[in-house]
Amino acid sequence: MHARRGAALVRLCRSIDLERLHDRSTEAIVRRLARERGLGPWSIGVVCLEGLGRWDHGLVGDLGLVKLLRAIRGRPVDGWETAELLAPYGEFAGIASVYMLAGYGRGLLSFDAVKAA
Repeated sequence: MHARRGAALVRLCRSIDLERLHDRSTEAIVRRLARERGLGPWSIGVVCLEGLGRWDHGLVGDLGLVKLLRAIRGRPVDGWETAELLAPYGEFAGIASVYMLAGYGRGLLSFDAVKAA
């Protein structure tokens, strides 16, 4: 973890009551965390998935998802485009991102047919 991101997480832990986040909607949590300097979409996704057990917010911007989406689209993609990849999964976008990463990392997903078309 980059030192700046680690410092942001320490600052966050000291400045807000993290247990109260469990009572808030995921959208409210994402908006609150997005205001923190040093935290981006991926970090917010990790907090939602791993810290709060929320399946409805994925790992937007994850490098593995960027590589997966690049394989699907056959062109370079930006991190924000991974939100489009996860959008169809709605309330399960977070868990979908975990399974996509696992499947792609193990070579279980192939896009040769997509590239040939």
